[in-house]
Amino acid sequence: VSGGLNEEIDVLPAILELLGIPGPKGIQGKSLLGAAGKAAVFAEFPTIHAVRTTDWKLVRYLRSKTGELYDLRNDPHELHNRWDDPGHARRRGEMEGLLFDWLVTSQDPLLAPAADT
Repeated sequence: VSGGLNEEIDVLPAILELLGIPGPKGIQGKSLLGAAGKAAVFAEFPTIHAVRTTDWKLVRYLRSKTGELYDLRNDPHELHNRWDDPGHARRRGEMEGLLFDWLVTSQDPLLAPAADT
């Protein structure tokens, strides 16, 4: 495993690969073994969605119009939230785009589609 960005969801496939056991149907992660790391990693919780790259971190609050945006290269301790900073609006938009793309493409393959009501 490289020193790059990786996600927890990729740990089980790596363990199974080490043990020589095929992954179960619908497993979402990909083995970390031999991986070069990812350009971005994502997190989803009941009230937030987040994306992190090597240099930036964005946290979007789902029940609010606000969030957090950090320049990790210049602010590694996340002390200065750049969410509302006009000078970082473009970066915020790029990070929100990464997050949106991930949300659209990261559906659980074992969940049945929602029924029409």
